[in-house]
Amino acid sequence: FDSDNNNSLSIDEFAALWVNLFRGLGCAFGVREIPPPRYVAVAARKVFEQLETDDRLPKKHLDDFLSGKLMDPVGVPFSLVMQRFSVDANLIDPDSYVDEGKRFRLSHKEPHGHPLEAYNLQDGDYLTRMEVVIARDVFQFCRSIGDFDLSHSDAEKVIGKPIPVDMWCSRMSRALEEVCGLEGSAGYHFGTFLKKLCPKATATHLQMFKCWLQEYDQLQKQKVTLERSKETLAALENYILQPVITERVKQGLISSFAMVDRSDDGRVNTLELQTSMEVERDTAKSMKKYFDTNGDGFVDIEEYIAAMCPEGHRLPPKVQDRIFDLLLSAEVERQEQIVTEQDALFKHPAERKAPRLKARSFLRKQVPEMVWEDWLAAWEALDVTKLGYLTRAQLRDTRAMRMDVIEFTFDLIAGSSEADSISKEQFLNKLLDAAGFRPRGAFPPKE
Repeated sequence: FDSDNNNSLSIDEFAALWVNLFRGLGCAFGVREIPPPRYVAVAARKVFEQLETDDRLPKKHLDDFLSGKLMDPVGVPFSLVMQRFSVDANLIDPDSYVDEGKRFRLSHKEPHGHPLEAYNLQDGDYLTRMEVVIARDVFQFCRSIGDFDLSHSDAEKVIGKPIPVDMWCSRMSRALEEVCGLEGSAGYHFGTFLKKLCPKATATHLQMFKCWLQEYDQLQKQKVTLERSKETLAALENYILQPVITERVKQGLISSFAMVDRSDDGRVNTLELQTSMEVERDTAKSMKKYFDTNGDGFVDIEEYIAAMCPEGHRLPPKVQDRIFDLLLSAEVERQEQIVTEQDALFKHPAERKAPRLKARSFLRKQVPEMVWEDWLAAWEALDVTKLGYLTRAQLRDTRAMRMDVIEFTFDLIAGSSEADSISKEQFLNKLLDAAGFRPRGAFPPKE
């Protein structure tokens, strides 16, 4: 419907989308009598007038309308439909393993076969996810040494995973013997090895096995990321528990800075550090690099106090600690849920628990006014330049947290480690997602 591909809809494009949306819902629920298209189009134009901006409806506004974020009375029914018939996006999509033309559609007029993965769970002749992973590990080791003559115990040692006895006796040992007896087995292809393990496997099965291995590799990366997130959250929580430095200690550091700042211009250069600290120039350069968090080439009094803060103490917080704790806690919980659900897929069928299908919550409660005001105040405290965005260096300069926690939080809000800045909208949206609320009033907030 977006004919010019600019992520927004004109009023005519929106009306066409609205008409087809009603048709789709009618087909999905078997409703034979739906309003004529011309009446639906008239209603669509009324809705468009409430939502449009500058004669175009941005895709994000449409997403928010249909997903329930705007809590528009007209959009709520669509949100409820999606909530009722949607499951967690992290669960399996069986159709991802088959060609586009063979995927399940509401338009099918005859019984449709079970998803491919369902057959694997029912038929013991097929491989499970973990068996495919084990097969790859064993194959890669044997191929690396050019020898496929391997015992059960040796195989378990080299891959670092237990190999079920029934899999080894009924599949693996036979497949290894067959490969071992072939000339040029070192150049043997893994797909062919899988066919030895699972003779019933078709080309579609082999594609599914390949997808499983990609998912498994991605899962290992997610586990590493989760551990880093947990460590960062623990670092934040430990930092929050530290006592704030006393005013007497702070005044002592201010006096110390005045002694270092021989030019009395409020900032210290490498030469002043070298002279005052009586250290070598290279050492002074390293100290300045450590002190200079905003990267302007000098050390100001705030940077000096932050660097010289006594161990086991911290600076007075400029932003309420619970705001950053909320962001990191929600991120750890999200990652844990993904890892838990994906990890369960690679367990032995006997150990696997039936996944709990969790409906997405399309309708959210409005954020309490006091909490919203706290978040807005937090942004104002961080955005000292009042430009509506915050650079990485500026967030470091706030010294709101430990530096490693600041870097992690910036990447989390920006959605990328390559981003240079974050906006007020990104900051508030991340807090809304973390707390599970929808915004108050107009959003993004008007300046």
